[in-house]
Amino acid sequence: MIPTDTKFKAKLVESMQTASCNDRVPLPKSIDFTELVDPAHVLMTMRWEATIANMQSNEAAFEAWALALKLWAGVSHVCLRWEVPQGRPASRNPTKEKPMYEDVGHYQRFLYRVNAFGELFDWFSIHETNLVIASRNH
Repeated sequence: MIPTDTKFKAKLVESMQTASCNDRVPLPKSIDFTELVDPAHVLMTMRWEATIANMQSNEAAFEAWALALKLWAGVSHVCLRWEVPQGRPASRNPTKEKPMYEDVGHYQRFLYRVNAFGELFDWFSIHETNLVIASRNH
């Protein structure tokens, strides 16, 4: 389970609601937002379920949340960390265990998106625990 800093998340929501003039900015449950050095540096941690979700869903849209943090919450740097899917029954053979990343195309697309987003924005980085995984798929 990912630890949650509820006070920091409440501050993020409040600043995004004010800046966007929208009082309904619910943060996704599958992405946690943690203050790093100061409120301008945020660590986004995604649960493994979000890494294999459809990229158009709220829980998988890390790019949109990173941009919202930058634009609406005044965040200057976003670092992304994610839980790596370990394994689940393969869809074609429910009794055979197979690594998740070999079974689900959404995870490969997620890795591509992480690398592409990192190349586009210098204020975005990949957490050191995920660098090897991301670079392998680049």
